[in-house]
Amino acid sequence: MNILHLLLIITIQNLSFSSPNNNSTALQPPQTILFSASPDQIIKDAELWKEHGVNAFFLDYIAREWSDNIWANDKKPWTIGKDDDNFKKSLEANTICKKLGMETFLKISFDHNLDWFSDIQWENVLHNFRQFGIFAKETGCTGFAIDIEYIGEQYNFNWEGYKYDTYTRKDLVNKVRKRSADLINTIYKVFPDMIFLTFPEQGAHLGLIIHLTWVEELAKKNASGGFHYCIEHTYRLKNPDEVLTYISGIDLIFLTYLSPKAKKYWKEKCSIAPGIWPFGFDYDTGHKAGFTTKELKKIYGLHISTSPKYHWIYSHNCYEQLLGRQAELFDGEEPLQNYVDILKRKEPIFDPSFKEKIELLRKRDFELLKQKTGFTYILFPVGPDDNPRFQTVPLDNYEFSYNYFWELGKKHLWGEKVSFCELFSPITKWNIAGPYSDGGFKETYDKEFPPEVDINKVDWKPLSIEDDKLSMDLNKILGQQEETCAYALCSIEVLQPITAQIRFGYNDAVKVWLIKENSKDLIFEYFGESSIVPDKTVVPINFERESYSILMKITNNKRFWGYTLRITDPKGKSLPKNIVKY
Repeated sequence: MNILHLLLIITIQNLSFSSPNNNSTALQPPQTILFSASPDQIIKDAELWKEHGVNAFFLDYIAREWSDNIWANDKKPWTIGKDDDNFKKSLEANTICKKLGMETFLKISFDHNLDWFSDIQWENVLHNFRQFGIFAKETGCTGFAIDIEYIGEQYNFNWEGYKYDTYTRKDLVNKVRKRSADLINTIYKVFPDMIFLTFPEQGAHLGLIIHLTWVEELAKKNASGGFHYCIEHTYRLKNPDEVLTYISGIDLIFLTYLSPKAKKYWKEKCSIAPGIWPFGFDYDTGHKAGFTTKELKKIYGLHISTSPKYHWIYSHNCYEQLLGRQAELFDGEEPLQNYVDILKRKEPIFDPSFKEKIELLRKRDFELLKQKTGFTYILFPVGPDDNPRFQTVPLDNYEFSYNYFWELGKKHLWGEKVSFCELFSPITKWNIAGPYSDGGFKETYDKEFPPEVDINKVDWKPLSIEDDKLSMDLNKILGQQEETCAYALCSIEVLQPITAQIRFGYNDAVKVWLIKENSKDLIFEYFGESSIVPDKTVVPINFERESYSILMKITNNKRFWGYTLRITDPKGKSLPKNIVKY
């Protein structure tokens, strides 16, 4: 690369970024954070990482999670402060980073379940976080980072650990808010100038309550470092329009659920940091590439162009490959160095159409942005538990009730029980057959089992979806099954000719047939993994005045297994009973 080319890239970069409050002030490109590195790795490789475009590290392998005694992890609990071996290494690593103009964030996780109602446990939690904060500040870290992912099951209101015997859902929400406020205030008290990062993004449950509370508490102090939200759903997204919609949706969550004062703080001092996992995805042993170089260049450029403060790279199972080392272990159709060079150059996206959309994102013109991208971001239930979650969906799938989804989600978030069943009106009465298997996921999906051959020669079991639920949970009905399929059959009577839609969601693979008299038409098929998202697939149908059957084959790969299906008009409104009977 010659000097003129380099200067051109730098000039374009400086014209392509906005400040954390999303105005048009030009700044330097965002800081690229590596997740993650130990003190020893930073001491050894910091200069090389700097050459490869990384400006910051999540400092890891010091204390794993909230229950750790940070001073005991060097196996000498009696050494506290400057005599602690990990303190010495971290201080050395941070000194090197400061000389190179790099940042570090001490990372702590929630690995073990928290008892929100145990004062004794929380005395220990707060003591440990106070020590974490002292360690981070005294060793010279730029800031602090908390990963709340690993106890995600207890963020759902229906977690088996919540008995609701002496407290209500609202009591639980209030207790989580108090504990979260105490935690962030404990860190802030010993490290007031920290830059605070957290991840991953959360749905409409207690995980989001934690994050909202942290913003609220930092806003009360007008904390100078801000709150920076590191998101993971962008790890492997390849559609730039979906990425832009997703980031705008995360922004909208905070603008919807924060208090006015915290909302102002969010706009002025906080940011969203998209993450990418370029290779090593799903912990494979072959260090496989998740993108082609063309895809990586576009998506990485988009991350850089949209990030006002930070973006980050997940390095699990690819730390060496990201530095261009151990290339012999890399499994890709193109040379490893081609990928490394893209990450190293950090070129913003040049496509004019995306630059227009990025500007809409900065201006928070969400309405026009979704018209340009063709996607929107809303909250609705995902099966088989049907808990409300935020999803990026095609714009025209849900135009009948965007605001209603958000209002129901808000009620759910603050501890009220809500039901989406009335809104969606799924078909609830089914006949189920199975399970069937032919050894593997793909083999089972491909094989024609008896229900595909003749629905009249099958021992069907009549079943109904539980009250107020949208999804049929096949694991509850047939037991935990993997690489297995089941069939679901329903009958409908159309009372007048009508243009309609069959809308359904499924986990995992699916085939759907529409049966009339002696005809049987395969109207949709999909092989792969999927979540039970209502209306994920929409199939237009011109119904005659006739009796029909709908046959579904649902093939599970791992874990969750089920489906939901409904019939609507072309706008997504459920058809009344005087038109269609189930």
